[in-house]
Amino acid sequence: KQAPVTLVEFSDMQCPHCQKAHSLLEDNLQKMFGDKVRWIFKHYPLKRIHPWAYPAAIAVSCAGLQNPQFFFSLQSYFFKEQASLTESNFKPRALEIAKTSGVNISTFQKCLDQEETKGLVEADIKEGDSLGVRGTPSIFINGRRTHSFEFEEIRAIIEEMLNK
Repeated sequence: KQAPVTLVEFSDMQCPHCQKAHSLLEDNLQKMFGDKVRWIFKHYPLKRIHPWAYPAAIAVSCAGLQNPQFFFSLQSYFFKEQASLTESNFKPRALEIAKTSGVNISTFQKCLDQEETKGLVEADIKEGDSLGVRGTPSIFINGRRTHSFEFEEIRAIIEEMLNK
């Protein structure tokens, strides 16, 4: 929380470009910058074109209520498996992951069924809207929006921020 640089990623777990951006951040951010960068993930599902992205955002948020590590593992799973996921199979597959994560399955399923984290997802969307997010991925570094999700640009901006 005390990192001098904060990177905020607005993303959609069904978006192929988001998958690539998230993977680049996951593979490089910690390795290159350690605790100098705080990485915050915000849900911005594009409901009109990605039918399972919004319910998946609710599922990941439900996961986070029980265990932050489960949030990240379910999110990572959705990104990695997006080509094989559908609106009808994402939920059973999320429940399968939950069974191996050590969380309370009935609590997770109840949260998912009743969309208990819908307000959290909607707050992320509203924040993105207020910042002018219109597509995903959208990345902000200390409030400055990047032009792309290519890691070279992200790295250069982070280094610039660290040198200030």
